[in-house]
Amino acid sequence: MQNTTRQLATLALATPDPRHLPAWRQQIAELTARKEQLEGELAGRSAAFRAQRTQDEMSSAQVQAALPRDAALIDFLEYTQYRPTPPGQGGWTRERRLIAFVVRPAHPLALLDLGAVPPIAAAVERWLATRGRRSAGGGPEDPAVALRRRIWQPLEPYLEGAQTVLVSPDGAPGKLPLAALPGRQPGTYLIEERAIALVPVPQALAELLAGREGRGGPGPAAPDPGPSLLLVGDVDFGATPGDSDPQIVSRVAARPRAWAWARFDPLPATRDEIRAVQHSFTQVEPGAPVLVLNRGQATEQALRQQAPRHRYLHLATHGFFSNTVRHEFCARGLA
Repeated sequence: MQNTTRQLATLALATPDPRHLPAWRQQIAELTARKEQLEGELAGRSAAFRAQRTQDEMSSAQVQAALPRDAALIDFLEYTQYRPTPPGQGGWTRERRLIAFVVRPAHPLALLDLGAVPPIAAAVERWLATRGRRSAGGGPEDPAVALRRRIWQPLEPYLEGAQTVLVSPDGAPGKLPLAALPGRQPGTYLIEERAIALVPVPQALAELLAGREGRGGPGPAAPDPGPSLLLVGDVDFGATPGDSDPQIVSRVAARPRAWAWARFDPLPATRDEIRAVQHSFTQVEPGAPVLVLNRGQATEQALRQQAPRHRYLHLATHGFFSNTVRHEFCARGLA
């Protein structure tokens, strides 16, 4: 099914020659039918796969029901808006825009238009250039203040009473740690007002909060592993996965030819980063177990196996967000 899905994605993103359009459509139809057939077979054989399909099809109402009473979910979505040009000019105009869904228990679903993406993305880049400064925010032209005004202030009325805010980023907000934006009072940060956490896949909330282990349905809550740390860094993305199935043990997600530009180079500075985090952790929790996955050991399979066994995770690697792909990663906690 992985091979069929990969072929279908590659074909769907391709631009066919007009002369070959009928054949292209036929291939799309055949691969789609094959994928649905394989999904049905897998669902019949694997309880875990059935549970994954159920999670993928979860509605907003189910996500809403899974949230704690004092929590809110902000789900960002960056999309392309098409509009017809004025009469007589012909054609269409397009613009990248950012919207946000706010999901809360016992509240109606809210949809907010946060505006065009380019000004927001530019403000994010300007803010990133100021990291390391001591002040929480300056004047109106300060990028941190501008981002609070553009992104956070429109959301605030819908977050009253929420002590925990879960954020699912997309596009420009994926580079922005909301907790580091200025708070309401001068010299403060949002992290001082609310607990803010990332949730890459909102549909996984029900399973995560219910204590499931992701092995095929509801079950008893996984035991608390106690203070323990998993560190991932200094990853060799080009390492050979050995004798294991390269489709399972991987460091780079499979991508169609349209993503041929994407590459993941080594990040030497992450070696020192995970060492520093390990040192700080052992100072606070002496004797607590620490596992380091680096170089060729840092595979997707190893991360999936070890993440549920540790209370704290620190991932020192590339930050990559695509407009078409959400990275699915659910863990017990993030440090």
